Amino acid sequence: MSDQTDPPGSDGSDSAAKPSTMQGNEFLYGHLVAGVVIAVAVANLVIRHGKGAPKHPQTGLMVAGLIASIAVVPILRTRNRFIAPFAALLAAFIVTLPTGPQSVRGLHALVIVFPLIYAFLLTQRQRKAALAQVKAGRAARPASEPRRRRSRRAKQSEEEAASKAPQRNRRYTPPKAKRAKR
Repeated sequence: MSDQTDPPGSDGSDSAAKPSTMQGNEFLYGHLVAGVVIAVAVANLVIRHGKGAPKHPQTGLMVAGLIASIAVVPILRTRNRFIAPFAALLAAFIVTLPTGPQSVRGLHALVIVFPLIYAFLLTQRQRKAALAQVKAGRAARPASEPRRRRSRRAKQSEEEAASKAPQRNRRYTPPKAKRAKR
C-alpha cells in the first residue's frame, strides 16, 4: 500500500470531479509525448555535423529546448488536460527552434506532430466530459420545477406597460366597471 492517494479518475473510471482532470491513459500518453520531445532535444545536441548543418551550432537554443522538454514531465503531474498539452506544444516549439543538419529536420516535424495529436485528444475528451457534466446537471433538476426564463425584452416590455398605466393617487379615480343592460 502506498501513502499517496491517487487523483480521481486515475484508475480509468469516469469518477473525476472536473472535466479538466486527466483520466485513464492520458497521463501515460503525456509521458510518451514528453519522451519523444526529450529524445529530439537530445538528438539536437548530439547530432551537430552532417549535410546542411550550420557552421556555428546554436547550443544555447538546444540546451533551452532540452530544459523545456524535461520541464514537461513535472507539468504532467498537475494532471490538467489544458496545461499539460500546452506545455508539451511549447517545449516542442522550443526544441525545433535551432537549425540542425537535414537528418534532424525530419525529427523536428515529428516532434511537432506528437504534441499536436496529444493536445487534440485531450481537448476532445475534456469537451466530451464537460458536455456530459452539463447534461447530468440538467437531468438532476426535478421535472416538477419548470424552467422559467424570461428574456430581457419581455421584462422591459412589462415594465414599460406598467409605467404607461396611470398611477394611483388622490386625484385619480379609476373608471368604474359598466353595468350590463337589463
